[in-house]
Amino acid sequence: MATPWAGLIVALGMNPIVNTLIAVGLILVNSTIWAYVGAYIFKNFKIHTVAEIRADDNLEEAPAHANA
Repeated sequence: MATPWAGLIVALGMNPIVNTLIAVGLILVNSTIWAYVGAYIFKNFKIHTVAEIRADDNLEEAPAHANA
């Protein structure tokens, strides 16, 4: 979390304040819009836990070990 703040402080220190704040505002609006677009697109995707993925891997490996 420190890196965005450090970058903002450097941007404010090296550029005119008004231009930097306009850029920050545009980035904020753009990021918010794309976050909602991404949430809308992926809202129906099933989230798999690590336990589910590992259980699926164990099921696929079981027959191979049984034949050995």
